[in-house]
Amino acid sequence: MYMGTVYMGSPVSQPARVVFDTGSEYLAVTSALCDDKTSGNFKFKKYDPLSGSFVQRDQLSERCRTQAYDMHKSDSNKILSKASSKLTYGSAKLQGFIWQDYACIQPLKVNSKSLVEIKLRLKENKCAYFQFLALYKSQGLGQKSDGILGLSPHKDMSKKKLHYLWSLKDNGIIDHAMVSFSVTSKEMNETPYALFGGYNSSQIVNGADGLKTFKNFPNWLGTWALEG
Repeated sequence: MYMGTVYMGSPVSQPARVVFDTGSEYLAVTSALCDDKTSGNFKFKKYDPLSGSFVQRDQLSERCRTQAYDMHKSDSNKILSKASSKLTYGSAKLQGFIWQDYACIQPLKVNSKSLVEIKLRLKENKCAYFQFLALYKSQGLGQKSDGILGLSPHKDMSKKKLHYLWSLKDNGIIDHAMVSFSVTSKEMNETPYALFGGYNSSQIVNGADGLKTFKNFPNWLGTWALEG
């Protein structure tokens, strides 16, 4: 599992530690909606698998281990859905509302109220105005995770604005809708990192010319795999 931090909201961003998932497409983060006391007057619903429809929510608070994103602290937040959505990622079961706000690769802090200055800082910190799932209930995320960032390179045109890689590309922040990972160990005295928009050719034998695709190795999990 590869984890990293994205930064939500403006003019001061809020860090969210997420699992980088190359098999899914969307961003989902725990939020202040998990706490009844700060959730506001939104009409929450939960999904009932027995009836196959949404029913009135339970009154339990503290339904998430964390509350990474507080929309009340962001000037640029906007709710887009009147009904809640449900996602399942393996063992993770998530419920929330589609929200829109800035999602940044680097932490953002803007002291000026000038629109020109704000736009400049947003571009410098690699921020895209982005749609994501603000969670009010999460199960199976793990103790150290605030959510999941889908980084699948596939593009679903009907949900284009929910796709982080394509949002970065469409906003001119990266040139290619791709992400590469530098996976190292402590013994190598290097820090692992994810590179959005390209790859580090110096880490590849023969540079860019040495980069080759491989055929997926079939396995019972149905995931992508490399035999070695």
